[in-house]
Amino acid sequence: MTCNPFRRPPIRTLCVCALTLLAGMELEAGEIVFAADGRGLRRFNDSPALVLSFMAVKQGTEDRTILHFEMPQPQSDVDKVWLTLPIRNIDFEDARLGIYEFAGDGEVSSDEWDIGTLLVEETAPPGGSLVTVDVTNSFRDHLLNSDQFASFNLRALNSSRLDFGSGFTFERPFLYVVPEPSTAVWPLMVTLVALFRER
Repeated sequence: MTCNPFRRPPIRTLCVCALTLLAGMELEAGEIVFAADGRGLRRFNDSPALVLSFMAVKQGTEDRTILHFEMPQPQSDVDKVWLTLPIRNIDFEDARLGIYEFAGDGEVSSDEWDIGTLLVEETAPPGGSLVTVDVTNSFRDHLLNSDQFASFNLRALNSSRLDFGSGFTFERPFLYVVPEPSTAVWPLMVTLVALFRER
């Protein structure tokens, strides 16, 4: 909905505009957090995993990607947290991606190959796309446990081949963290009260 400031709108429209503005304020208050460490792991059959210098996910000569995001200090509750993955699917079919979560140590290592609990399965179409996942509950669990890092293990669930960061403004995976709503919403509420009184 587009809000026209030059025409006095009905009360219902004002309410909808208010909610839109409030949502926008939450987004402005958020913080982009890039991974403290994010690299791929590669394993041939049953051999030990190798740490790569890039991020990719595929089967066959299997690649997985580990992401470690440092938790905010001091720790405080959050309203919403999204994990955003800039993905390039180099095949001609939809890729199925498993996102596993765990409390990490901040450094990608070969012993993290199988670590994590399945959080969600996502699909990425051929070509470039942004996959965004709501990880709020997982992030809050890390806060409650006083974990130092919120970490993810990205695994291929079909034969598609994925890499991260090709041709996007944000070329690395990141978290978008929105804190609890603050008293900053009150100036907007005062403005709305004034608009209602003018009617």
